[in-house]
Amino acid sequence: MVGLADCVEANLRAAMVTSDNPQLAGFAINTFNFSEAEARDYCAQLSDTFGVPATDPVRFGIEAIAALLKERG
Repeated sequence: MVGLADCVEANLRAAMVTSDNPQLAGFAINTFNFSEAEARDYCAQLSDTFGVPATDPVRFGIEAIAALLKERG
C-alpha cells in the first residue's frame, strides 16, 4: 500500500514536468465520515506532518491554504 508521503512525493516529482520547483500547498480532505473532533485532529496531524495546511473545505473552508498560496506568490 502506498502511503500519503509517497503519494505526495510522486505527485511533486510528476509536477516537475511543468515546473522546476513544485511545492505542496496543502490538503483538502473529505472528512464526511469523521466527527468534528476527529476531522480537526486528522487535519492538524496532516498539517504537522507535512508543514502545510490541511482542511476539509466544506467544513472548515480553505483560508489557510489560500493564505499560504498568497504568501508564496
